[in-house]
Amino acid sequence: QDGGHGHAAALSHAAALCHLLPRLGDDPRDALRTLLWRVFLPLLRREDAQPSRLQQQAAALMCDAVSRARSWDLLGATVLPFCVRSCAAAMALPTTHQYDGDDSIVYCYHWDAVAPDDGLSGEAGLLPLSRATALLASLLGDALKRRREAHEEGADASLDALVRNLTWDMSRLVLKMFDLCQEYRSCATRALLQPVLTSLADVSCVTVEFGAVQLKLSRSGFLESIWNSCVSLFSLGRPERLDAYDILSLYFSVLKSGHQGAIPGADEVQNFDLRNVAEFWDELRRGLVDKDSSVRKQAFYVLKTSLSIFSFGNDGSQRCSGRSPAALPGQDKSNAAVTKKERWANKEAKSLGVEEIKQSDEQCSSGQDRWKVFLLLYEMLQEFGTHLVEAAWTHQVLLLFESTPQSDYLNHTSYRAFHAQMESVEGIFNWMTVLWERGFTQDNPQVRCLVMQSFLDIEWERYKGYAQMVPRGFVLGPLIRGLNDVVHHKDFGVGGVYNSEAIKGAERFFSNYARKLTIRERLHLVWSLASAAKQDSFGRPGLMTLAFCIASCACQSDTHDLPCGSAVNELAKCNGDTSIAVNTVDFLDALWILSERSKHHFNPKYRLKVCEQVIKAVASLTSAAEIPLNQLFNFISTIPRECTDSTGPLRGTVQKWLLQKKECSERNTLLDELIDFPTTFMKHTGIEGSYLYDDEDVGAWEAEARRWARTLLLVTSEEHHFKQIFTFLEKCGNKLSEHSSTRKCADVKFFIIIICLIEELEVRQKKLVHQNNAIAGGGSDTTNGLEHRALTQMFEKSLLSVLVTCFSIKCNC
Repeated sequence: QDGGHGHAAALSHAAALCHLLPRLGDDPRDALRTLLWRVFLPLLRREDAQPSRLQQQAAALMCDAVSRARSWDLLGATVLPFCVRSCAAAMALPTTHQYDGDDSIVYCYHWDAVAPDDGLSGEAGLLPLSRATALLASLLGDALKRRREAHEEGADASLDALVRNLTWDMSRLVLKMFDLCQEYRSCATRALLQPVLTSLADVSCVTVEFGAVQLKLSRSGFLESIWNSCVSLFSLGRPERLDAYDILSLYFSVLKSGHQGAIPGADEVQNFDLRNVAEFWDELRRGLVDKDSSVRKQAFYVLKTSLSIFSFGNDGSQRCSGRSPAALPGQDKSNAAVTKKERWANKEAKSLGVEEIKQSDEQCSSGQDRWKVFLLLYEMLQEFGTHLVEAAWTHQVLLLFESTPQSDYLNHTSYRAFHAQMESVEGIFNWMTVLWERGFTQDNPQVRCLVMQSFLDIEWERYKGYAQMVPRGFVLGPLIRGLNDVVHHKDFGVGGVYNSEAIKGAERFFSNYARKLTIRERLHLVWSLASAAKQDSFGRPGLMTLAFCIASCACQSDTHDLPCGSAVNELAKCNGDTSIAVNTVDFLDALWILSERSKHHFNPKYRLKVCEQVIKAVASLTSAAEIPLNQLFNFISTIPRECTDSTGPLRGTVQKWLLQKKECSERNTLLDELIDFPTTFMKHTGIEGSYLYDDEDVGAWEAEARRWARTLLLVTSEEHHFKQIFTFLEKCGNKLSEHSSTRKCADVKFFIIIICLIEELEVRQKKLVHQNNAIAGGGSDTTNGLEHRALTQMFEKSLLSVLVTCFSIKCNC
């Protein structure tokens, strides 16, 4: 029969047979074995509209019958192996009777030798995975319930063995399913994991035997295996991350529901404790700021549930530092200065109870108090409207910042991972960055402005060392991306002023952040900041902010570094980062991007301000004499000409940087290289025996020569410096009559050098027409010394000599 009538009839028939078992002879075991094979297995395999309900009722009947007969071993020789084999076959696992170490499954061995040969127990008659796992979960749950009742009356060895063996097998299946696709992980989480955890809460350590081999499964050991599976899933995509949080959510839900025994006890030898695994807290922080709202909600649930379970111990009793709450001056207002909107926020704060800690005498006196503040602020950012966020944030974000332990915060290594989260300054800042990052990406622009302003308003200079405690990953990522948000720069560009309060605040923070760094560390930090322009698209306010932050980090009065040698090729070790070799090519390439991006803006004042900050950073951290010549040419070419020409406002700054002598050297090696450039340039660098060239080659030569000429006239215009160059050019001009394949490239390069020098001198001449004395901005151009007219006359004389030689050659021909 089908439907409900068939279901009821089958169960009634099975119940009647179970009732008759005690009356079937002296030994009911054979009858019970037949009942399990002939009645219950077909009942479990039938296709029914309500399979879960049928399985639960059938499992209860089986357990009743087996319990009365005290023959739990028969259940472990019939139905349980059938279900385990069904699961193994569905996952394509071997079901042979071979020992496989910790992956061995007990009930693949305990197959009943007198199983009926009717096809029901063969591969063709196995259960689908979902039904097999549901039945295993139901049987283990019922067995655990009867085990608790049996212990009150007297121990049942066969029941204890079944619980141990089934717990072991289900734990092995769970871990194997976690390594497979999402369908299997979902099945394991939904059906198998909870009863296994519940069983391990009752039985602290499971021991199973495979012949002479004994295998053990402890609470902490299984939890470590679960965590290792989650770690693997966290490193994959969004579905896997959600599965990992589902697994952890279920684990903590089992603990919260009253099975506290699953938390390792003091009397149990511990090799693993999740609350003291630093990666667990790191992963929760990553989940709380994930772009996916589902991941954030799951991570927040795991955090709240775990905190409600884990004890804080005695380490949570430290008192606050008791600093005055003046770090955020915008939040310390008199009643007369409070606006109507702020009064409404205060009213909401009282209704929510968010002032409870603020009004107490012991503001955030323990780690538990800090957790309460954190959870409240995060929940406000995640769930509620603007006015509620303002109420919570205004009253309590300062408490979290101010509530530092009185003990030395640098001695946080003495804490275990759990207590270090809210009992050390480093830990507190790690969780504060979660709030800041979540606030920077909140959907409501008013909330984003509120959170950013509260961060930038902190007077970091009043808290020595605190700025350096802000995690480097947060500074280089969420903070820079947050500052790129246009809502923070409403006054940017107004009246031609390319600045804003957010830019000023960011500049102050980065100045404090980099204050105690060495040159090597600052160079690495500046390179990392500039590299952000390659990865993200910056608007005009964001690019300007990035430029000011870079200059603020680079321009520090205290160097804290070695006296000689450039820091460019050193290894930077910053805030726990792995060592990264930062060379001049990478460093200037990163800053080159900023100069190039500034050219997209139509306003020359904007371009000037960006380039000014870039040059400040380069001049503070590098020596021009140590930069390869081609790399230097490329960088100079990215600076707009109007900034470095004779009347350019940045000419003096660039010249000062270029004229710096190499450390531990009295000579200007850069000038020597520039003077020797024509000699190197004229040499043939092509393939041996090949002297062909095309338009692309000529274009590259012209670009290189133009960059050289521009850099040369930035460095010097002294007559004696140019004599060597002009003498070389005259010699080259005298060889123009020579006819050979090797001279073709040299002749072209010779005229390119001549033309580029003429062009550069013409550009300078046009600029000097509009002035009579020196460079705009005050002072004379002391670095150039010689009058432009005298330099031009000398070049004309040299060029004339070359032209006379060429003319005489032509006449002789």
